[in-house]
Amino acid sequence: MLVHGGSGGVGHFAVQFAKAKGARVLTTVSTDNVDFARKLGADVVIDYKKPRFEDEASGLDMVFDLIDGETRERSWKLLKKGGVLVTTLTDPSQDKAREHGVRATRYTVEADGTELAKLLAWWHQARSNRMFRSARPPKHWARWKKDTRSARSS
Repeated sequence: MLVHGGSGGVGHFAVQFAKAKGARVLTTVSTDNVDFARKLGADVVIDYKKPRFEDEASGLDMVFDLIDGETRERSWKLLKKGGVLVTTLTDPSQDKAREHGVRATRYTVEADGTELAKLLAWWHQARSNRMFRSARPPKHWARWKKDTRSARSS
């Protein structure tokens, strides 16, 4: 899978989650974040200011688009037939998806205490992996964990 913006607020989690599930992960990042993306576990890190990412990837099962615009337009052809383009931004074109024989969807989430508690538990378990050892969950996760325990006991 290809994660556009793999060093950003959502992208850096996407890279780690995908690697933890066994995916081969490619990501686009800025020059300053190449080393960071490697530490996250990305198999292929593409500095979007240098080579065109289309020259580094093809036949992908998934593109996770966190950039939009021209980046999305250039990404359609990288997906293999039956692949999926997922974005958190604007709705992807269903016409483009059909044209390329792929699926496309916009994905959004809402805060859910139970899901956040599961995510926190997974995070602590995953930290035993090499790529997560130096990572720390955000400070406010401890508050969410406490809040979700309170909610479950009520």
